[in-house]
Amino acid sequence: MNMRLTLLAGLFFPMVALAISPDNAPTSDPSVEAELASFVVHEEFEVSLFADEKLDIANPIAMHWDPRGRLWVLCTLAYAQMSPGQRADDKLVILEDTDGDGRADHSTVFADGLEMPTGFALGHGGAWVAEGTDLIHLRDTDGDDRSDQKRVILSGFGTGDTHQNISNLIFDAGGFLYFSQGLHCFSQVETPWGMARGDTAGFWRLDPRITRLAPFGFPSMVSQNPCGIAVDRWGAIFVKSNGPHLCFATPGLIPTTHPAELMEFAMVGQTPGKSMGGEIVESAHFPDWIQNHAIIAGYFAREVSAIPLVADGAGFAASAPVRLIYGGHESFRPVDVRKGPDGAIYLADWFNPVINHYQVSLRHPDRDYSHGRIWRISAKGRPALARPKLETMDLSGQIEQLRSSEPWPREQARRMLTDSATPEVVASQLSPWVSALGADEYQPLIEAAGVLESLDRITPELLDLLQASGEPRVRAVAARLLARSTKPQPGSEDRLRRLLADSHPRPRLEAVVACAARPGA
Repeated sequence: MNMRLTLLAGLFFPMVALAISPDNAPTSDPSVEAELASFVVHEEFEVSLFADEKLDIANPIAMHWDPRGRLWVLCTLAYAQMSPGQRADDKLVILEDTDGDGRADHSTVFADGLEMPTGFALGHGGAWVAEGTDLIHLRDTDGDDRSDQKRVILSGFGTGDTHQNISNLIFDAGGFLYFSQGLHCFSQVETPWGMARGDTAGFWRLDPRITRLAPFGFPSMVSQNPCGIAVDRWGAIFVKSNGPHLCFATPGLIPTTHPAELMEFAMVGQTPGKSMGGEIVESAHFPDWIQNHAIIAGYFAREVSAIPLVADGAGFAASAPVRLIYGGHESFRPVDVRKGPDGAIYLADWFNPVINHYQVSLRHPDRDYSHGRIWRISAKGRPALARPKLETMDLSGQIEQLRSSEPWPREQARRMLTDSATPEVVASQLSPWVSALGADEYQPLIEAAGVLESLDRITPELLDLLQASGEPRVRAVAARLLARSTKPQPGSEDRLRRLLADSHPRPRLEAVVACAARPGA
């Protein structure tokens, strides 16, 4: 390799050569085999191919799973800039492993003709997609897995720099949609609640029930280019920057316009360790030591890292990352990570030798528009988890999945319950189920509270259960529900007063956030 090299030490690897420049000449061998052979993988894990460009997934940038165990992948060939006369034809593709051999063998184009989409999330019977200035919702109304309905939900998001457009869409337990925005974008979005503005970098929260959009972290409290949002099992929010650090973003939910950055508690890779994504490990498929680690896709340094989330007071202690993969191939560009129904971690590989914007032409001939891979990271010697057939379950079966020890069934069941066509029926069955939970069944209580919040069915009885919990992070959920309720909750001031005096700092923090969200002094 005829380029200047530097050495990067890993916690579990010997010293490995890493190119200083993130841009490279195109490889003479772009094959899957050549790229796979270049990987240096942590000794407890292995990597296999789930899908590649043969299934129509060139330049994948974002992924999400649906309740049927299918992986949806967003691909954009128009990025970073369309040529004059070029027809926009970016795609949202559904990948399926029909024979259960751990590799996708079927693809369906759910939507095409998209113009440089930069993120998506599944929910409300379709896909929410960030497309330039717009946040749109695509639906399939006739069941053929092809979008036939498009609605522009909100418009006016900034597009000052294509790699900083709104992106990284993710729903939390309560059905709120979060997404990020970068430095050179200036957004003025008209909503039913007035104009929502976000200048330079920050993140957004949308309440789909009432189309209320709220800006947070502007200007640049979560770095100049936030490029990944994750939510842990307790509802804590993390923002990964397009830089080296990860921050705990829940304090950023207090509205402000000062520019002081939120505390970063982890650094990823060398400076600049530009990276994206964020997925939190919670899986019986993986060894104990990596549980509650955030997985980060480092496209700049071509590495995938795991960051331990170590609780410290109301926030998190500084932690050193553990490197899981280093990719020696010039075009390996991990950009998104998602946990799968089998317990493994899936990695979107944009596969491009040229990634810079300002340093090279946006239409540089070496940019690759033909390849893309989805890799599967699994633990050696540990069996894959069985996927529950949520799509065949009745309502009571879906509710029972909220007890699962695995996050994938819980999250998918929660989405199905939230998207139900009969919210009154869901609430009528879920409320007595919640009342019957044991005192130490913390996770089912949080999941059920999220479903009821998304259905706008918060009750004093539910808040009582949350506040009576022996787990402080469950008590913190009560404050979160009070902060985001669409209607006044009886006795909310007394509840917040007690939460502000809680013995643990996390409920106190969430109560402060809740107070900041209230309309009066």
